[in-house]
Amino acid sequence: MAIPSTDTPMLCPPCELEMELSEDQLHEAEVGLDRIRSASSPLSGIPRLQFRAVSLSDEQENFVMERFGMLFSSDPPMYDDDVMDSPTRTLPRGRRDPSNPASALGRVCPPDGQSHRPLEIAFNITGGPVQVIQLPNMKQWFIEEKCVASTPPYPVNDVVCHEVVRHAIALVINLADPNRGIHEEPIRIQSCVSFYEAT
Repeated sequence: MAIPSTDTPMLCPPCELEMELSEDQLHEAEVGLDRIRSASSPLSGIPRLQFRAVSLSDEQENFVMERFGMLFSSDPPMYDDDVMDSPTRTLPRGRRDPSNPASALGRVCPPDGQSHRPLEIAFNITGGPVQVIQLPNMKQWFIEEKCVASTPPYPVNDVVCHEVVRHAIALVINLADPNRGIHEEPIRIQSCVSFYEAT
């Protein structure tokens, strides 16, 4: 199940943001594509196989930082831990602190752990493999989640938990169409969400 995002906004639609690849890099993309196709299923959120297919030149790395520096950081973001937490912060009703309402908040369908990952390989919204651009000391970070169970860990009527695919904008090389060069494209990221089950 995927969250529709064909209208996902790009960071800078009117700008000229793409950078072409060299002949050697186009060949690297072709070799990487063959490797991915033999090891991955396009139905999953993130490929198990993670590697760098295409090596960037110094000029390309500088281009990336000049135009897309806002997408990169040296460390994983910390704010997601406050928003996307496990039930460990959820207190029983009788023990809730009325002076701190946020202490009683928890996710209906918590993930079985969550990790920020500087992905190298991902799938775009059509299931095609892409290389996510990563620099030596600056990374694009994404959260990957798996549901603990198909039902919430505490009673919630008519609610079920499912893993779905959300879409996030990333700077990539489309390995199936490397002539597009370095560009923005939505990629698939796995998340755990709750659904109301109509009866």
